[in-house]
Amino acid sequence: MSVRTLVDADENDEFPHPALAAVHDWGFAEELIPVHLGGKLESHEQLFAAFRALARRDPRLGVYYGSTLLAALPVWLWGDPERQQWLAGELRAGACGTFAMSETDHGSDLLNCTVSARRVDGGYLVDGTKWLVGNGNRGSFVTLYARTGTKSYSLLLLDKAALPADRWEPVEPVPTLGIRGHDLSGLRFDSCPVQRAVVLGREGSGVAMALKTLQLTRTLIAGFALGCLDAALRITLRHAHGRRLYGASITELPEVRAILVDAYLDLLIGECTAIAVTRAVATVPSRLSMWSSIAKYLVPTIAEDAVANLATVLSARRYLRTELTYRHFQKVERDLAIAGIFEGTTHVNLASIAAQLPHVLSHGRRDDQADDELLAQLFSRGSEPAHWRPSGSALRLTNGLEDEVTAGWPRYTRQALSLIDPGLHAELASIIGRLDVVREGVLGGIVDAGDGTRRFTLARSHALLHGASSVLLTWIHGRDALPSGFRGGEWVVLALDRIARRLHTDQPRNDRLAPAVFELMCGQERAGELFSLQPLEIVD
Repeated sequence: MSVRTLVDADENDEFPHPALAAVHDWGFAEELIPVHLGGKLESHEQLFAAFRALARRDPRLGVYYGSTLLAALPVWLWGDPERQQWLAGELRAGACGTFAMSETDHGSDLLNCTVSARRVDGGYLVDGTKWLVGNGNRGSFVTLYARTGTKSYSLLLLDKAALPADRWEPVEPVPTLGIRGHDLSGLRFDSCPVQRAVVLGREGSGVAMALKTLQLTRTLIAGFALGCLDAALRITLRHAHGRRLYGASITELPEVRAILVDAYLDLLIGECTAIAVTRAVATVPSRLSMWSSIAKYLVPTIAEDAVANLATVLSARRYLRTELTYRHFQKVERDLAIAGIFEGTTHVNLASIAAQLPHVLSHGRRDDQADDELLAQLFSRGSEPAHWRPSGSALRLTNGLEDEVTAGWPRYTRQALSLIDPGLHAELASIIGRLDVVREGVLGGIVDAGDGTRRFTLARSHALLHGASSVLLTWIHGRDALPSGFRGGEWVVLALDRIARRLHTDQPRNDRLAPAVFELMCGQERAGELFSLQPLEIVD
């Protein structure tokens, strides 16, 4: 799994099959199988970390297993024990799967699906074409989203080996900008007979099941994005240390150092936001409708922006294909672009946030200490995540009126100000004041925003405020369990400053604390650790 081997395969449009074999032999398939079925999937935080690690090395491996997990989750959530055991055996044997929802003319518009499963004696006849689905050719099992009535849709679990060969065919993979060699293809059915037992859950419940399934996988896309950002930041930091201009390393140039620190802060903000959502899968799954959309919108967006800025540090070398380092960065940048598209595009997730905001914010001015126990479970790095037992009935299509992460903002900020070092108090108070103004604008504006672009602007602001709350809550509830360099508040102040500058691009940068955070980042790079509040040893 050397970087050179993976980059060379990418440039030849080849999937890294030797790397995939190594990952399978290590036992990665067990990470996708719940514990009650004999696997190792105990929590989505653990799964998030695994996908982050895969994406840091080669995002294509994350997409391959992510597509398989997306196809498997409806079986874990709604399948009967027999089909669950069958699928667990398939995964252990090296099978991959495809979640066949997208279509040529309708994309992932769930209510305009044209692939149909028409009832006949003993089962269904499947007709139509699915296109741009991951693992469409390679997948040996298919979770198919199909119309089963005039206004009725269902999920069907199909074993390709059991289908008559003359009634279906694969659609050729399409070449792509990034994740080269990945099987992004399709399936075409022609009155293909399947048994009635292939329906997962209750017939006609496919829309709700698909939307609930995506709540679980959206957060894993955030892990994919963080893995890509980690790789890009590491490449750029090493380049900057070795690149000398005007008699010194370019890390001494203020603008270069600012770009590096901002990317590091973006990574920490994304981690604080996403890991809490992974914990919510087992702890409070009824909040995932909105929180997963926030993680899916926010983390890939800030990661793509950070990588684009890092590319300016590489300057002209970003365009050279003469050295492995620069080819590797180019690959990471191309591969990351898919993060904002999979599991609902940026606009789809913003629309989901915007639709729920009026209801959530109408209930969002409370200052209730009763939420503290839940918040500690979500944000404390010193506690183990709750054990996940798959249950489709625990998931909801909306958050209702609840959003504990942002509702108690005044109380969280008071807590943070009481805990922060006196030397940082004034800076933290100033940044909180800037964020308070934005928060009041969102609270006051969303009800009258209508259906225009204004509501999307407010949804973007709310997502960033959610990130700010996540940073504060991670530090408040988990600081004692963090490595010593993160227990102080410097990174918290700068992370909030970074969010405030994203909300108001004309805000001045806090340069006083940047050297301390820069040293945190460089220390993790020197130690060979993941860029993270929970640093793990990595292998390069």
